[in-house]
Amino acid sequence: MTTLAQLAVGDRARIEGLAAGIATFQRKLLALGLVPGAEIELRRIAPLGDPLQFQLNGGAISLRQQEARMVRVSVLP
Repeated sequence: MTTLAQLAVGDRARIEGLAAGIATFQRKLLALGLVPGAEIELRRIAPLGDPLQFQLNGGAISLRQQEARMVRVSVLP
């Protein structure tokens, strides 16, 4: 399964789930709107590759590569 960290700029994806991890961190991602079924788009990657900026629910969020690897997605056409 693809993760947010594997997307290219401009790719749109549907969130399928979160990898097993620390419960408090999972709650943070859920609070940001990273819930199964939500659509997300990679808008920008910082010059050194970290962080990644995404468009989600009409707003922008930034995640570190480590965080983005925890979110499983399916790429949309």
